[in-house]
Parts: sequence; C-alpha cells; structure tokens
Amino acid sequence: MATANLRSELNCPICLSIFKDPVTLRCGHNFCQACISASLDSQESSQVYTCPQCRKRFGVRPALPKNVTLCNITQYFHPSESEEDSTAVFCSYCMHGQTLAVTTCLTCDAPMCGVHLDLHSKAEEHVFVKSTSSPDPRKCPVHKKVLQAFCHDGVGVCICCMLEGVEAGPSGSQLERLCETVLRQEQLKNVTKELHSVKDQNDKKVQSLQEHGKRVQKKATFLADSAATLFRDMRAKLEDLEKTVLEEIRRQEHQSLNSTSESLQKLQMEQDTLVSKIIYIEDMCKVTDPLTILQGWRSDCSQFCDNEENEDRNVEEDLKLEDLDEGIISAMVHSMLTRIMSDIKCKFHVPEASDLAINASTAGRFVKISGDLKTISEGKIHPETTETPEIFDAFQAFSTRSFSSGKHYWEVQASNSGCWRVGVAYSSVDRKEEIFFGDDNKSWALCLYENEELSEKQYSVSHDNADKDISVSCQRFGIYLDYEAGRLSFYELCDPIRHLHTFTATFTEPLHAAFHTFDSWLKIAN
Repeated sequence: MATANLRSELNCPICLSIFKDPVTLRCGHNFCQACISASLDSQESSQVYTCPQCRKRFGVRPALPKNVTLCNITQYFHPSESEEDSTAVFCSYCMHGQTLAVTTCLTCDAPMCGVHLDLHSKAEEHVFVKSTSSPDPRKCPVHKKVLQAFCHDGVGVCICCMLEGVEAGPSGSQLERLCETVLRQEQLKNVTKELHSVKDQNDKKVQSLQEHGKRVQKKATFLADSAATLFRDMRAKLEDLEKTVLEEIRRQEHQSLNSTSESLQKLQMEQDTLVSKIIYIEDMCKVTDPLTILQGWRSDCSQFCDNEENEDRNVEEDLKLEDLDEGIISAMVHSMLTRIMSDIKCKFHVPEASDLAINASTAGRFVKISGDLKTISEGKIHPETTETPEIFDAFQAFSTRSFSSGKHYWEVQASNSGCWRVGVAYSSVDRKEEIFFGDDNKSWALCLYENEELSEKQYSVSHDNADKDISVSCQRFGIYLDYEAGRLSFYELCDPIRHLHTFTATFTEPLHAAFHTFDSWLKIAN
C-alpha cells in the first residue's frame, strides 16, 4: 500500500505519468521538464505565467531547476521495466524456474517453451500461436474456445457457437470452416501462378519497351548526326556556290565596266575632235574672203563632209556595249544545285517511285485516265472497254508497278471536293464488287468523303472498314511505304510537313498504289 501511495505521488500533474526529468517551480510543485516547458510556452503571448497546479503567478518566466532527488527516486519506477515484467509469458509445464514461452497451443490453452513444444502433440486440431499476454483473437470471446469457422463478415465462431445453432454471420453469409482453408490455399497458389505469369509477361514487355527505347535513342542519335553532317556539307557547298557565283558576277561586271570605260574614253576623244572641227567649220563660215574659203575647203572641210557617214557608223557600233551574261550565272547555279541535291539523295536516301503511273487496264469503265497516265478522274462509260479480270467495277485503278520489298515514296495531288481514296492494296483485292479501297483487310487508304448529315467534307484513314477521322489543311500528300518494316505513312505536304497517320501491318503480298475517285480527281505529282 505504501509503495502504491508513493508511486501516485511520483506522477506529473500534467501528463499523469511517472516524472521524466522532473523540475521544480518556485512554488514548490514538480513537473516533467517537457510538460511544464510546453505549458509556459502557451502562456508566452500573454506574458503572464502561472503554476498549472496552484495557479500562482510569476512576473517573468520562471526558471526550471532540476529536482535531483526526485529524479533519482523515479528511476526505481521506470515504466519499461514494469511493462516487460507484466507482459512476460512463461511455460506452463516447467516445474522449476520461470522459462519464457515461445508459443501457445490454443487447443490446450497452454503456453510452452521450446523443449515442451517438441513433446507436445502435433495433431492438426492443435493450433499454435505466438505467446502473448493480450487476449488472443483466435479464441471465441464468449466461450474462450478456439475458433472453428468464419463468415464473410469476419466474425468467428467456436464449436460451442455451432452447437448453439449459429450457422451464419450477422449479414446472413454462410460460415466457412477453418479446415477448408486448404482449398483456399490451393486457389491462392493458382492465383499466384497466374500473377507470376502476368508478371513475367509484363517483365518481357518492360524489357521490350526498354530495348525499343534504346533503339529509338540510337536511331535518333544516328539520324541527328547524319542530318547535322548533311546540313554542314550543304552549307559548305552553298557557301562555295555563293562565292563562285559572286566571283563570276564581279568578273563580268569588271569586264563590262572596262569595256564601257574604254568605249567612253574613245567616244570622249572623238567628242573633243568633233568639237574642234565644229569650231573650225563655224569659223570658216564667218570668213568673207572667197579665196580663204576655197583654200580651207581643199585642206580640211572636204574631208569632214566625206567622213561624216563613216564616223556616224562607227559611233553606232561603239554603242553596242557588253552586258552581263545572266544565262551562264543561271546555268552555273542550276548545275551546282543539281549536283548538291544529287549528293543529298545519296547521303540521305529518299526512295522515290519516279516511274509510278496509273494502269489504265485496271481502271473501271467510268474512270478517265490522262495521256501521261498520271491523272485519274471520273469519266463517261466506255462501251469499247473489254471486261477483263483486271478491271475494277468501282471507280478505281491500280498503279502499273507493284512493291514487294524495299522503301518507296510518292506524292499525290488531290481535288478539294467530291470523294476520293488513295493508298495501297494487294493485287488479290476483290475487283468485281462495289468494295472501295480501305473497306477490306487487303487495302489501306487515305479518304475524303462528303458528310451528308453535316454538309461538310470529312477526311479519314481506313483499313478493314475501320475508319479514323483526321484533319487535313492542304491537298498535296506524301505516301511512304516501308515494306519490310510493315509501315505505310501518310504526310500532309504543307509548310511545315505534317504526319497524318501510319498503318502498321505484316505485308504478305505485292502492293500496288491504289486510286479511287468519285466527282473528284487524283494526280501523281512529279
């Protein structure tokens, strides 16, 4: 009793726990250092400090001297030691001494040490848990018996509950016996296998994505280096071309100016001579002595009259000045630019399908093909057309050549109205049905059609009758086919060039460039 009373006196009035680092106010009351410091901090704004126990006021914040005696006493009542003693669980079977238990058999309700655990029954009905002094959640709170079943609400029942007729949980869900957990574990094992399988697949996808990222970075670095080298060479060649052209212009300018200067100097000298002659003749005209006039005529005036026509002809010839030769400058620029572009195509290859033309023998009877086989449009029916397996029933046609490998690029100019489709298709596409390019799994197309409901034009890309709407702002398109990579890309050739869509597929047959028109036209651009 005395110990209990003493312990109650060692409690801090603020936290009601054993003093920790006790300090004393001038009024004589003791507190934990942390507790009283927090209390005084809360009173800081009012500048009025009081004792939490006796309410005595202090003019200034009081000092907090440590209570050494009380600190020494509280060491004997350290809560950690008492808690450890109170939570210890000892073996029920050890007769001598207190041996800490390592487990507890819920069936026998007996904690035991490692030695007695080895001697204990290992039957399935015996349930072992870690030893603890707290109430075990594996026992029925009513009958203190080991739980035998659980409902889906998480409520457990023991054998006594079952004997009393408990067959369901609070929400009416059926009970599931603990012995059935083996089936649940098998289910969990199957789920684990499936999850591992999914994880392995995801790991492969992650690895594939990482490898793809590395390939993209490597390819981007290569293309960036190639482009930088290409433009550096282009700038150097253009600078050389600029230097050469400017030198040629300066040379022609200098040559022309020299010629002009010589002609000007010669003409100036002739002008001076003419002025002298004019003055002489005018003076002769003023002479009244006939003898002097006749003498002057014989010596000078007659030759002035005889050479007048020749001198006029010579002046006209001298006025035919030499001009700059723009033709050689244009030829020089064109030739060198052509050479530069040829080098660019070799270093940064763009595989153009320059010989692409429309195959008139595949065109439907209502299709008109231009003489150069580059333009397709809707035309009148041609009675003389012979029906062959190659001819389309629809307003469609193929290109003369096909693509079974490699990379190819061509450009198409399209009308801004009507309906048209342009793309690629297999040779085996059905030609005798009203199936347009993009409506089956053998063709891929960029399309323009009139939306009758909205009364406006609509652009889309189509394959296997699956359409995807896209926006288009100009009518010139680039088509890039990489057969081995299985990529078909459409580009809008505006300023700047814009990517419209890319189809990906595994091509298994030769592909033809495909054209479809209705109230419209398509032209293979040069």
